[in-house]
Amino acid sequence: MLSTPAGMPGSRLVAGSLPTQLVGPQTDAVDYAVIVPDAGGGRGGSPLPLLLNLHGAGGSCEQLKLEHEAGGWDARFTSGLLPPVVVAMISAEISMYLDYWDGSQRWETFLRTEFVPFIEREFGCGGSASRRMALGVSMGGFGVLKHCFRQPQDWGAVAACEPAIDAAIDAADITMRSPKRANEADPANTPEQARQTQVRGKFGPGAEVAGFDAAFYRKNNPAAMARDSGAAIRSSGLKICLEVGDQDFLMLHDGCELLHRILWDEQIEHQYFL
Repeated sequence: MLSTPAGMPGSRLVAGSLPTQLVGPQTDAVDYAVIVPDAGGGRGGSPLPLLLNLHGAGGSCEQLKLEHEAGGWDARFTSGLLPPVVVAMISAEISMYLDYWDGSQRWETFLRTEFVPFIEREFGCGGSASRRMALGVSMGGFGVLKHCFRQPQDWGAVAACEPAIDAAIDAADITMRSPKRANEADPANTPEQARQTQVRGKFGPGAEVAGFDAAFYRKNNPAAMARDSGAAIRSSGLKICLEVGDQDFLMLHDGCELLHRILWDEQIEHQYFL
């Protein structure tokens, strides 16, 4: 584990790798970065809140390192704009933070059973729903919604920015506006190229939407989860914030709008910024 001093007062950055057998034969450890406020927390102290921050596709925990180096998080802490929180991010490749349909990678299980318990133990944070929050952008937005909707009683708040969800409940209803079907619209994208984007095995045996497992997709679709588990999410008191641009170039406003309407219909309190 490597700890580096902050660029300005307010926090320190800790980086390391957590050994695991859950995310595939090519990876025996997952890199992470953690921002720890100077304000306290830790063993023997009052636990700080945990903010699980999930990056988008193509990103890594280097994002959090660069943000810390730029001083944005410290500025929030020192100004009082953001109360002290422990911010944690892993490098998750283009995994969608899924437990893959084919069982080859289990990223959601890694987060739930290994990473979050490790961070809470190591940095004296979290430990209960009132002290656990999750934030994600794009693929990370999909990840935090899925993670928190699966176990709403364990999380206090979730914020998803332009979450990478489809404007569909079931896989059969995914339209050509979805990034998941972009390879079908462009003949230059061969099935081999689709496999290289790690689509195959995630949601089903196929590399295209037609090859998704219907039940598995619905089980891991935040919009369907909100509809199918609306009562549990509503009764948990989970605070939910959605944000998306109205001209998102990946058409992610379609899926975010659908999720907003489902939450509305299920009478699940939330904030929605378009």
